[in-house]
Amino acid sequence: MSVSIEVGIVRVLNAASSVTNLTSTRIYTLGSVPQTPTLPYIRVRRISTVRLNHAHDGPSGLARPRIECRCVATTSEGAKQLAAAVRNALVGYRGNCPGANPVRIDSIVTAGEHDDYETDTQRHVEDIDFFSTFKEV
Repeated sequence: MSVSIEVGIVRVLNAASSVTNLTSTRIYTLGSVPQTPTLPYIRVRRISTVRLNHAHDGPSGLARPRIECRCVATTSEGAKQLAAAVRNALVGYRGNCPGANPVRIDSIVTAGEHDDYETDTQRHVEDIDFFSTFKEV
């Protein structure tokens, strides 16, 4: 059985030196971000999934999730720099994600971006959403 699409995206980002030069290993899935994380970091979560059941002979098994990559840093410029590295690593990616039990990713395209500032933590955020197409097992 292959890993979840979120874990697959984390693996792709961990394999991109342009990303890990900024974050080291601080790329997390939803629920795994430490309570007081070292900055900068990336949090990956699945927002929603559409099942693409367009095959004439039954379900295709294809899914198209919307994935959010939240890039968090101490400065606005740092968050934007991290977001650019994430975008460059993911847009156009196609193939098996690195590691055991890989998920096969057929496409990744941008779906939207916005910035934010968390006043309570004084963190700058750049959220990037992506649509990915992959085959569910």
